Amino acid sequence: MKSLYWLIGLVAVLLVISTVTCVPDNGIRPYLLWADRSHIRSLQIDTLLEQIVFGNMSNVIAIDFDYHDGYLFWTDVISNQLFR
Repeated sequence: MKSLYWLIGLVAVLLVISTVTCVPDNGIRPYLLWADRSHIRSLQIDTLLEQIVFGNMSNVIAIDFDYHDGYLFWTDVISNQLFR
């Protein structure tokens, strides 16, 4: 839960100091993805709704999203593998 509050604070600060706003024109609501070692989570920026995207993972360290093909990639340092 601490990570959620930290992320909400970070998003709020970034929105306040930002002079440029981005509005999606495709109808997809903006969200933030992050990993906390055992889960990959998402946070809806406009509603602050947090959801678990993937759970029960061993040690997720890094994530990346391929916007073109719609794939989410992550690394697991325990298994030393890259997943999609």
